[in-house]
Amino acid sequence: MGAPPPGVEEDGGPSAIGLVLTGGYRPRRPVVDAIRRANLFALLVQDETYAVASAVHDLLVKTHPADRDKIALIKALVAKHLDVDRILGAAAEAPART
Repeated sequence: MGAPPPGVEEDGGPSAIGLVLTGGYRPRRPVVDAIRRANLFALLVQDETYAVASAVHDLLVKTHPADRDKIALIKALVAKHLDVDRILGAAAEAPART
């Protein structure tokens, strides 16, 4: 039996396939390295956690773990059109919040 599809653990339960990091804070290098090693999608946003969680909650999500072709297409589009290193670099240059 092969590996489960992205977002599904070996036991059939859900797993994380990405992170939304809120508050404009860039994680330390070891955390960024761990995110990369885990092959997780990560997005840094300036908004506070509650505002981001509310926006995510209100999204209409039509992709399910069993939608393997759709997930592969989404991942390819994100990889092609979203420069994660540039986003992380810009976040590193952002002024610290007090």
